Amino acid sequence: MKGHILRVLLSLTLLLGGMMLTSYRYQSHSLGFAVEIPDEWELGEAADSDIMVVLSPVEGEEDLFRENMNIIVTKLDVNVSLRELYNLNVANAKQMLNNFQIVEVELMEINGVQAIKLIYTFQYEQTLMKNIVYLLLHKGTMYTMTFSSLDHRFNEFRPLFETIARSFQPR
Repeated sequence: MKGHILRVLLSLTLLLGGMMLTSYRYQSHSLGFAVEIPDEWELGEAADSDIMVVLSPVEGEEDLFRENMNIIVTKLDVNVSLRELYNLNVANAKQMLNNFQIVEVELMEINGVQAIKLIYTFQYEQTLMKNIVYLLLHKGTMYTMTFSSLDHRFNEFRPLFETIARSFQPR
């Protein structure tokens, strides 16, 4: 009974800056994962795509950037380690993103699956961005979860981003 109540509470709420948001459990059988998504966020998944995207709600006329999350699912044909995938992702980011700077790296576990969390900043036109990327390797599939925000709003969204990431469950 206690476990059921805890599960219900976890699936119904996410904490963001003291404000409780209701959420739902998004499950994609085609992409092979489940994750908690805030109700207010807009979900998009292209047909025949290996990418799922979720956008924060528009907060007003002055809101020119919608914080977002995307999950990219990649089936691997070769045997590679999580560390090798991390190194490849960092090398690609250095080439593709202006002023790419690593802020934090952490080896962790999400629901029993080894993961690497990478926080970095980069310049997009005149705007400083800050992202959290979680790389997970599970049964020959790489899951890349990326959360994006403006640098000056990152600390406001980080608790929500991390709560969503901890809810991720590969199938």
